[in-house]
Amino acid sequence: MKKLIVSFVVLAAIIGIFGVTAFAAPESLAPDAIGNTKELITITNPEGISDMTFDNSYVISGYGQVGTVVSVYAFNPETGLYEQLYKTVTTVGEDGVTATEKKSVSSSIGESTLFFNTVNLAPGSNSYMVYAENGEKVQIGKFFIIKHDYNIIDIIRSWGAY
Repeated sequence: MKKLIVSFVVLAAIIGIFGVTAFAAPESLAPDAIGNTKELITITNPEGISDMTFDNSYVISGYGQVGTVVSVYAFNPETGLYEQLYKTVTTVGEDGVTATEKKSVSSSIGESTLFFNTVNLAPGSNSYMVYAENGEKVQIGKFFIIKHDYNIIDIIRSWGAY
């Protein structure tokens, strides 16, 4: 009887582990990757397929179905793939020990139905892909954010030069 109970516990653990990881967002995506639905999320920022800014970071935001996990990918020209973004989180424990860990730039849509992710920008064109997943449904969106490396005062001053 003990063996039967242990077998069920081990089986439940295996199913639980593979059930959680079976739908995890991939580490990288091909530039031509497509999803199987367009009804999981609506991206409101950027409003179209491109936007421009002078800021060093950009907030990708929108709304969607509760329970959808939204992950952000940046294009890596060296590999030719979109690679999942990570952020470094540093915490200090009660014992004063500092711990640093790498966390995915992903968010799960809650009851508010809103999501947002902040990305850092390099000067020039930045290409991003948003990967939304809920069960077996996957939606992928691609867009470009152009970061200018000068500020608005430089632009105004340049108008006087013409």
